[in-house]
Amino acid sequence: MNLKSKNKIVIFLFCIISAAAFLSCSNETTQTSNTGLTTVSSTDYTASTADEDSGTYNSDDVYSNHTFSNTVAIDLTNLAASLDGGTATDFSSTAFTDLDAVSIESGDNQITITSTSGSEIIYELTGTTTKTLTITSDSLFALYLDDAAISASAGPAVNIQSTAKSFIISASGSANSLSDASSRDDALDQKGAVYSGGTLIFDGDGSLTVNGDYKHGIYSDGYIRIADGTLDVNVSVRDAIRSVNGFIFDDGDLTIKATGTIA
Repeated sequence: MNLKSKNKIVIFLFCIISAAAFLSCSNETTQTSNTGLTTVSSTDYTASTADEDSGTYNSDDVYSNHTFSNTVAIDLTNLAASLDGGTATDFSSTAFTDLDAVSIESGDNQITITSTSGSEIIYELTGTTTKTLTITSDSLFALYLDDAAISASAGPAVNIQSTAKSFIISASGSANSLSDASSRDDALDQKGAVYSGGTLIFDGDGSLTVNGDYKHGIYSDGYIRIADGTLDVNVSVRDAIRSVNGFIFDDGDLTIKATGTIA
């Protein structure tokens, strides 16, 4: 099924975008479908935008509305971090703790960010790793991807163990990728290559490719919103995008390729 629509789309379903389908959303005005597949009409959905006053407007969903107190730059290749442009600290053996209430540690297959800060923080990611990035945060945060690539060897690429809202931002002109492993230690959790216990919002002027080889490509226990950017989701086992509480597409380019079963 090909979907090309200028309208923004809001879909409130448990299973958002199912497997065994191909979906492309862009700013074209026409809609087409391959022979034998159902045509989706944009008139069935509610028009929305993340930064205008409409039925689904939520000021907290707009990245530019937030004032982040700190930026933690994380070099995935060299396992080092720096605070607000300062000197990088190696966290491969000792936790990064330059910022109160935030630590970053590296284990065998994990890079773990733990924040008990009440402030909103940007984690700027560059470089490559085969470790799962696990984040626990008491407050809203943003992952800012600037030519970052995670190809996890033993779990999801990104594992957000928090109900706090989080942004995944692709830096302008950057190409980023998040890929998971085909198995998990905990089969009841980490259900996607990108997994979150809270709402996920994708934004930015760069591109992000998500490759899922375990279950879903992107999974959220909150809702998923695509505000802007280029997002490609490729899944070989289940559906590409699954959200418990809803899916909102505002702008950008979304392409999914998924095969397998919905269950």
